[in-house]
Order: sequence, then structure tokens, then C-alpha cells
Amino acid sequence: MNCKKIRDRIITDYIDKEASCVVQKEIQAHLKVCVGCRVFEQALREKVSEPFRKMEIVRPPESVWQRIQETIEEEVTQDNSPSSLRRVSDFLADAVLMHKPRVALSAAFAVILITALFLRGPFYRQWAVKGYLREQSDFMQSMSLPVNGELEKDIGFGTAIESIFFGELS
Repeated sequence: MNCKKIRDRIITDYIDKEASCVVQKEIQAHLKVCVGCRVFEQALREKVSEPFRKMEIVRPPESVWQRIQETIEEEVTQDNSPSSLRRVSDFLADAVLMHKPRVALSAAFAVILITALFLRGPFYRQWAVKGYLREQSDFMQSMSLPVNGELEKDIGFGTAIESIFFGELS
């Protein structure tokens, strides 16, 4: 291991005695041969670790612990039964405020879709009416054309609609 990794391990695990046996042995072996890392480890112990080891343990009175416990229990009780307004605000905060990019993208897509549907409506109706009128016009024109090459003979089916559009057929 290089010195940087050793120093990182000294800071994080070695001083606190949290490192595995293998890592401790690697660090100790490195410290035997590297003066810079050994000086770093000693300075770290003197400045960071030793002052806390010399400190006296101070225990607060039992009444302090009792008040802390009561406060925690009150907060837990209050959190377990929130008002309906609080539940709604929490829901909105979770659903909307925490996921702004997702909500913004969804809203933009919805606005575009709704706009497209509303703008499409009048054009689609106009297109459908034009298509229907074209179809009916073609049909009416085909009714007046001769069938099977008979140019002189009018063909009719004797329906009421024919009499309305074409007048009485003979």
C-alpha cells in the first residue's frame, strides 16, 4: 500500500481500533519502514485521540434522562396521530415538492396533450364533414351516370330519396 492509503486507513479505522487484523498488520508493517507515516500516526494520536481518553466520564442526573425519555415519547405519540391537515400537507410535500422534475415533466406533457386534443377537434370535425360531403357528392354524381354503357336510359331504384334529390324519375 502507498502512504496515502495507509494514512487514510490510520485516520478512519486504525486509530479507533476498528480495522481488521489483516489491515492492522499491514499498517504496522508499513509504520516500521516509513518514518513519515509513523510521525503522522503519532501526531494523530496526540492531537485527536489522547485528549478524549483523558476525559472524565460525566453522567447526567437521572431526572435529565427521565425528561429526555418523556419528550421522545410525546413526540412519538404526536407523530403517530397527525391531524388530517398535517397528513394532507405531508402527502402533498411527498408527492409534489420532493419530486419536482417528475411532476414538471408530467405536467408539461399533460398540457401539450390537452392542447393538441383541443386544437385537433375543430380541424378533425371539419375534415370529417368535408369527407362526408365529398363521399355523398360522388355517390349522387354516380347515380346520374349511365350504367353498363346505356347512355339513353335513366336508371332509378324508385326510392323516396331519389324523388327528393332527382325529382320524379320516369
